[in-house]
Amino acid sequence: MEGDESMDTKAKMKNRTGFDLFLRFAESCRRYLEKINRISPEDNEIIKQYLYSNGKKPPEAVIKRVFYVAYPGLKKVQKRLNVKNMFEPAAVREFYAFDHNKMKFLQRDFVCIAYPAQVLAKSPKRENTYKFEFEPVSCRVWLESDIELNIGEWVMIHRMIVVERATKNFAEKVISFLKDLGLNKEYKFPDKAIKYLINL
Repeated sequence: MEGDESMDTKAKMKNRTGFDLFLRFAESCRRYLEKINRISPEDNEIIKQYLYSNGKKPPEAVIKRVFYVAYPGLKKVQKRLNVKNMFEPAAVREFYAFDHNKMKFLQRDFVCIAYPAQVLAKSPKRENTYKFEFEPVSCRVWLESDIELNIGEWVMIHRMIVVERATKNFAEKVISFLKDLGLNKEYKFPDKAIKYLINL
């Protein structure tokens, strides 16, 4: 990663509220939209300033405009869970683990699924770098993380970004859901997809 998205800066990424959690899940989508010029420079800068600096919280209109798939999806989850705020952590987790994952599976967009992963090892050479095993597919990969992790812990990973720690119970629910959709160890996560996502 380059520029303001290096590990030095990524360590400043916020994760205090449900809104921040949403942006952590959605950050790789923002990078992709930036790469293909599908996000305005103004909207892009507002989100980046909030995530990596001390910028103001992006207006809802910006979030609705940029994340045009996730926004209505979160609204549906908000209604289903009967919570006041669509960015409640429980709603964000529910959306990405289940609604979003089912949608991406049906689209055959496997690289965009939010996967549970377990920490296998910590790199002795590269700071803040860990080896993860994705479930339920076959994938082991080294990734940088701005979250201090211990071997054996579970996390949620979306497009090669370590979003947050997950409880074993939650990880198992997501694994079971993904298996029910049809994902299993016979599905090998493509190396070229890993390289592409890491270099976004």
